[in-house]
Amino acid sequence: MALLAQNYITVGTDGSGDDHGMDAKSIEVALSAQADTLLIRVGHYVARGNDFGYALALDTNNNVNDGATPPQHNLQSQTPNTSLTYDVMLYGYQNGFFPTVYTESYDAGGVSNITFELDTIDANHAIFKIPLQFLGYATTYNILAFTGSFDIAPSGAGPSDVMPNSTYATSKPFNVSLEELRANLALYPNPAQNYIKLDYNGTVQIKDATGKTWLSKRSQKGEPFELENLPPGSYFLFDEEGKPLGRFQKQ
Repeated sequence: MALLAQNYITVGTDGSGDDHGMDAKSIEVALSAQADTLLIRVGHYVARGNDFGYALALDTNNNVNDGATPPQHNLQSQTPNTSLTYDVMLYGYQNGFFPTVYTESYDAGGVSNITFELDTIDANHAIFKIPLQFLGYATTYNILAFTGSFDIAPSGAGPSDVMPNSTYATSKPFNVSLEELRANLALYPNPAQNYIKLDYNGTVQIKDATGKTWLSKRSQKGEPFELENLPPGSYFLFDEEGKPLGRFQKQ
């Protein structure tokens, strides 16, 4: 899955020297609106070897009364983090003898129901790429990240280091599936610089991926819709009732 460059927000850190192996360092998050994907980047102090494992526990509804406790077998620190209950548990790992990166996912009932990617972008980071459709387009998450050695699935050896859980703020404030935006109304140019022209008559709202409204004005079919005051980025078009109309890229 090709994703544009992202601006990550750090939501959790861990001190060095508190464990061994791939010592956890940071949790960072970003949203790829173009791919409708949540990105969670997990960093660690010690470079990844041929045998490695990562895990994420996600509380997608911020309800401490449901979900399950993350399995944390064999923690080297002997200080398991049970400060959240998860709705989704994700694993990615590799054995140097079998170099394919394996991924597994489980809900709180132990059912595998999520497809995601693990991108081992460099020796000190990995990125979980999770389609938002599998997370119910939730707007906030509690995240618990693990770094460790090979085979950290529930039946395996378990992770060796664990990050504190952290809540990060709104990732997608308007509950609109980007699947709905694929049937875009005709607009051009796209990408745009100073203006777009729409095949639409009526009030149009332009919002960015955080939900901020940048413009709200009436569009006349074929007339330029001025964009000079918009910074570069991805934008979404809505009618006056909030129905999605399309999206475009501002250069």
